[in-house]
Amino acid sequence: TIVFSTEGDLYLTRLPGNQQTDVMTAMKLTTTVGNALQPKLNPVNPYLLAYSATYSGVREVYLMDLRPCPSSSSNAIGNIIPMGAPGTPGGPALRLTYTPGGIRSVVGW
Repeated sequence: TIVFSTEGDLYLTRLPGNQQTDVMTAMKLTTTVGNALQPKLNPVNPYLLAYSATYSGVREVYLMDLRPCPSSSSNAIGNIIPMGAPGTPGGPALRLTYTPGGIRSVVGW
């Protein structure tokens, strides 16, 4: 799995393995006014993604759980699929830092 940043947004893709079915077109993870930068996948739990973003004007650290919402199919109402809480599977990113001047970068886990 690869997460990369381009034009201020994050994308997820997967490199092909031994089978052609492993190929995945890049999927956009963020669509925001601010810039999302420096994504880092957790080496132990690769579904957890930390990154920095300027959503509030200063750069802060966010956590995104890349797993799908476990209740998305059972709780769907028509075409509306409920999202999880921030930082949970299927939910929006959870803001981890609240610093007045922002942070410089996400270095690693």
